[in-house]
Amino acid sequence: MEKPGIEEVRGTWELLAADPVALATRLIELLGNAEDEMVRVHVARAGADKGGSGVSRGPGKRQRALLAALDAHPAGAVRVVPPNVSEAEASVWRRAAKHLAESGRARAIYISALSKDRRMMPHLVLTRPDSTIHGDAYPLDAPRWVEPPPLTMKSCSTRIQAALLGTSQATAYRLARNVREQAAA
Repeated sequence: MEKPGIEEVRGTWELLAADPVALATRLIELLGNAEDEMVRVHVARAGADKGGSGVSRGPGKRQRALLAALDAHPAGAVRVVPPNVSEAEASVWRRAAKHLAESGRARAIYISALSKDRRMMPHLVLTRPDSTIHGDAYPLDAPRWVEPPPLTMKSCSTRIQAALLGTSQATAYRLARNVREQAAA
């Protein structure tokens, strides 16, 4: 089987990026025909819906701090885990965000941001329930109470993009990076 050229791959990427229905259809086909187990796992997570419903007994100290931060930034998103905290403290902040998201007082999403080592990493943030902000990342191990981003080519992992386009992950990554750079320019 002959590998497609870069222009064919770019055209396929742009078509799938422009048509969410075609993307979802192609993901369903890929899920049924995938030979690689990790591709099946990534595809299943890409189409996963949020779940879970918990009942809170009232906002605790960190929940109140997150709600106050949301009130101070009504149009934006608030990062859940402050920088430079221990893993135990980070867990407490994530648990506070979970209770706010499950009770409907906030929406939890992942947004990509540059890390200290200049890599794009997903960061858990809270938004108001009526906010129009959508996440742009959804890690494989994301909890069910975090709202997944709208299904787009950008929200799919490079493994899924590579499977959709019929290329290597490296080619899919380079292509996605070029598209991001062109959009930022």
